[in-house]
Amino acid sequence: MMKSLFAPSALLSILVLTACSTPTKTTPVALKPTELTPLSEKTRTQVQRAFDLESAEPGLISPGEKKSYFFNWTRSGVSQVWRLDSPSAQPVQVTSGVEATRLVDFSPDGQFLIVAKARAGEKNEGLYLVSADGSSTTEIFHKPGVRVEYGWITNDAQSIYYTANDTKPDATHLYQFSVPQRTRVSLTMQEGEWFVADTWGDATILMGKRKGENIREYWVFIREENKWAPIVGQNESGDYEVTFAKGAGEVLVATNNYGEYRKLYHGQQGQLKAISFEEPNDIDSIKIDRMRFRIYLNRNVKGRQQVEVMDPKTFDLLKLPSIEGADDVSVGNISRLGRFVTLSASQASNPKSTYVYDWASKQLTLWTRAGKLQEKVAKAVLESFPARDGSKIPMWVRRPEKCSADPCSVVVRFHDGPTQQSRPVFDPTAQALVNSGFIVVDPNIRGSSGYGKKYAAADDGEKGLVAIGDAADLAKHIKTSWRKKDLTPKIAAIGEGYGGFVTLAVQSYFSGSYDAALSIGGPIRISEKFEASTANIKAPTLLVYGARETLSHQLVSFQDRLAQGGVQAPLILMDDEGHQARTREGRIFVTGKLIEFLEGSNFTAPLRK
Repeated sequence: MMKSLFAPSALLSILVLTACSTPTKTTPVALKPTELTPLSEKTRTQVQRAFDLESAEPGLISPGEKKSYFFNWTRSGVSQVWRLDSPSAQPVQVTSGVEATRLVDFSPDGQFLIVAKARAGEKNEGLYLVSADGSSTTEIFHKPGVRVEYGWITNDAQSIYYTANDTKPDATHLYQFSVPQRTRVSLTMQEGEWFVADTWGDATILMGKRKGENIREYWVFIREENKWAPIVGQNESGDYEVTFAKGAGEVLVATNNYGEYRKLYHGQQGQLKAISFEEPNDIDSIKIDRMRFRIYLNRNVKGRQQVEVMDPKTFDLLKLPSIEGADDVSVGNISRLGRFVTLSASQASNPKSTYVYDWASKQLTLWTRAGKLQEKVAKAVLESFPARDGSKIPMWVRRPEKCSADPCSVVVRFHDGPTQQSRPVFDPTAQALVNSGFIVVDPNIRGSSGYGKKYAAADDGEKGLVAIGDAADLAKHIKTSWRKKDLTPKIAAIGEGYGGFVTLAVQSYFSGSYDAALSIGGPIRISEKFEASTANIKAPTLLVYGARETLSHQLVSFQDRLAQGGVQAPLILMDDEGHQARTREGRIFVTGKLIEFLEGSNFTAPLRK
């Protein structure tokens, strides 16, 4: 049973599992979690102040004459859909409950929303219809363990299309759901993980197939003829993103398969021509409105996102108004008729703001903005450190004011991914750590996106130790270059998912690099070599995992190995959570426990040399 999100002891109870989860049918195991203690009042207040500033996500302008703005916000504790009837209006909560709810689309007539919901601890969401006023909810499809992805809704609002792997885990159906009748039919089923990339009308569908991390191929499916035609990526391991272009049968393709950086191409199958300039930066994503009026590019420039807009006929750049003071600007959502576009503007020193640009009136309107902390928010400064092979590795650094003169302990945060990227945006966890007196470093070690194909592929396969080596070289750089008053700062490594793996791996292969660690949902059984090397971990290591997605026998074995080496390794299992903490309460708790763990491990005292 799901527990209240507003009771920390219920949301994040520590589970002692005795034969609740077993590696075989006959061998029970028992985890040894740490006793749950509430956060101290000081820690909780400090962390919650930073999380109170979390901004809304980019939303959608509703169809019809009266324009309202619908968006996602975690203000109530878990992501829900909210509404603003004007930029200065009081926000109105549309959806509610304990299930994280994400706005996906609007019906063309404005009568209902299409949302995705994730039940507690589940990685896979379901699809639902919600009336525009939030008074009624209808399930489209939601089944535990089934991957469901929204496709599109027809102009008459009668049919919704989505994909699901509900009959075979390794095969995907394309379904048509009848809104009036609440029934569905399967239009096709294909082996593999497929999704709807775009549509041309309601009869010609661009389908993408995921084949690995950033590896996709694309086909056109003509439903009335049950005919499939290849576009790009067949028999390749290519990084492709594809949408339909302005002309019939034409596509837009973002890829780095033909050069070092991810560029934009246009044409038909087998006849693609580059239409963006060669620059030392990647295109993160491409979008085009359903009316094919404008192309939007999120371009990655030295770790920052910038927006470019193109005419789909001439590919000339179209001017967007600049947003003063923004470090990072990206495209959110585009209205169905192409008139409105949502822009997300971020600063490391201020929470994210959301603007809507009206192409008809040429007006840029601020719709959502969080408040400001009373204390000064740390700005993310772009710096770099040298790797052992001479490569310069970028990192964003946030420093408390007191650390300009005095030595401070350092928290290094490795991003999830691996092909993600740390960017200079406001982050409540980073701010809470800065408020506690820690320098916060967000590196983009090799394997990160945004720096070209070679950089992203540097840790592929057996080369994975390159990224781990970067993590060790960063620790060496901090200890040698950031010494002050003959004191060497202590360093903690933390990360979620892939970042959690990096956190454990750098301690395993380069023991002693870091003085403390936190792994949130980090994999602990990558290979026999890695599993054996974890015996080298010596630093205190806090382990945080979601109880609903935990393989308990792996954690037992891991805990035992650390204990045999005399390592302090408290374990927190988060009830009603999956791979990572999704709820606001969960993230506040984990951030607070990290701060208390570091302070309790004598981590704040620099080393004297």
